[in-house]
Parts: sequence; structure tokens; C-alpha cells
Amino acid sequence: GFEETSAGAGLWGMDPVTLARHRRAVLDARRGAELGRLVAGLVRKGWELEARESTKRVPAGVDPAHPRADLLRMKGLVAMAPPLGRRLLVRRELVDALAGQARTAAPLVRWLLRNAG
Repeated sequence: GFEETSAGAGLWGMDPVTLARHRRAVLDARRGAELGRLVAGLVRKGWELEARESTKRVPAGVDPAHPRADLLRMKGLVAMAPPLGRRLLVRRELVDALAGQARTAAPLVRWLLRNAG
């Protein structure tokens, strides 16, 4: 059985065109800083960032010390919520918990839609 359950929001993997748009936005001073604030806030709340694939290095021509180097290496961007715990799987509170997670992740999803999607 399930010990824990969690949900995620974002783009698990990006096709080359979407990835190029996303990386341009991450490198942009204003849009990239906004993304940096969004993901930092999620991480502070216990969320983890994942992607289908990440590269070992930043894209060619990018300083490896770039403040958003970790995001530039990712070929997708999904924020995974902290696990809810097994007890919620059979309770009505699961819906409220998932709705709360969706509200928390919504700013990231909106950013991705505006800048990568």
C-alpha cells in the first residue's frame, strides 16, 4: 500500500522549443528573478523541484555560477508537494489538502504558462 501520497504541478519534460523559451525566461533578469522567488518560496514550504531529466552542466554560453544554474540544467520543472500521509487517502480532508496544494503551486504554473508554454 501507499505510505505517503504527494502531488506535483508544472512541466515534467519540455520539448526543445518549450525548453528554449523556458531557459530564455530563466535567464531574463525580471522573469528569472520572479521564478527564483517562486521556487524559493515553495522550497521553504517543503516542496521539492524535479524534472524528467537534468543536465550535468548549464547550457553553452551560460556562466556555471549563474544564480539560477540549477533551474537552467533542468529540462522540465515540477514542484512536488510535501507528502500528505497515508491517513488522508481515506478521508474527506484529502480534497481540501489537494486543493490547498494546488493553490500553493498555482503561481508557478502561471509563470510556466506565460513564459514557457
